[in-house]
Amino acid sequence: MLDLSAEHGRGVAELLEAARGLAPSPVIDARGEGTRVAIIGRPNVGKSSLINAVLGEDRVLVHDAPGTTRDAVDTPLTFRDRPYLLIDTAGIRRKGRVSEALEKLAVVMALKSLERCDVAVLVLDASEGVTAQDAHIAGYAHDAGRAIVLAVNKWDLVPPGLVGRADVTAQIHERLPFLDYAPVCFTSAVTKLGLRDLFDTVDHVAAEARKRLPSGDLITIFRQAVERRPITSGGVPLRIQSVQQVAVSPPTFAVKVNWTGKLHFSFERYLINSLRHAAGFAGSPVRLLVRRAPAKRKGSGGARSGSRETRRRP
Repeated sequence: MLDLSAEHGRGVAELLEAARGLAPSPVIDARGEGTRVAIIGRPNVGKSSLINAVLGEDRVLVHDAPGTTRDAVDTPLTFRDRPYLLIDTAGIRRKGRVSEALEKLAVVMALKSLERCDVAVLVLDASEGVTAQDAHIAGYAHDAGRAIVLAVNKWDLVPPGLVGRADVTAQIHERLPFLDYAPVCFTSAVTKLGLRDLFDTVDHVAAEARKRLPSGDLITIFRQAVERRPITSGGVPLRIQSVQQVAVSPPTFAVKVNWTGKLHFSFERYLINSLRHAAGFAGSPVRLLVRRAPAKRKGSGGARSGSRETRRRP
């Protein structure tokens, strides 16, 4: 028996301690059970319906009204003998349209899901095309460094022959130029169209995000890129001194050059595109950490010592 006062907070700590003692043992974290896939997008684009189609049952609540999903829902899944953890997130609306405190929390939790996933599947509505909010959400995923797959859902609503997949893909990359590395899949939660292709693509981009390259291959790729497009600063040509991959998910590369200034963003983008052309990294953002290599001292210690001995001789 505990004496409690909600108004004054009396006995709350004791209540929590008593509840903790009665709680079952902690559940093993499901994040270690396969690829973690966050399903993100605007409200009512079919995120939960897509998950139910994959599961083959109505596991996640679906309703026509936007905002049905409030919290991120983790669902373990084995698809074609491969384990996954699907994370269904709340629809992310523009800040100006988020008014309720509960909805604000749901949006925050959706963005937090990007930090713990391996692959983010951005669901787009085929009947509406790419909207400004789709671009904002895509920017969140890109900035989080997650591997990204673009899923054009509700493809069954597009009349046959009206528009081709290649045209839609080109339009998407035109509206989202910073995601030109992200593959595009076409799905339908109603007809289960494209689900196998979607998961094949998820597996591929997850592997690409974890890929590592040896330094020898990297310096060859970067030096050849500079040879194709040489640049100078103050009359000094850019030279690549060394390249090392320092991280994965996203792939991150430390590049040491002979310059003290910062590379122009367009040339950094050229180097990244050259790396993608040579080594892939499809679906994953690539980060470059460009630093100036330490200047080499003229002559060695032994040479300086020898010169002093020479001066001492008569």
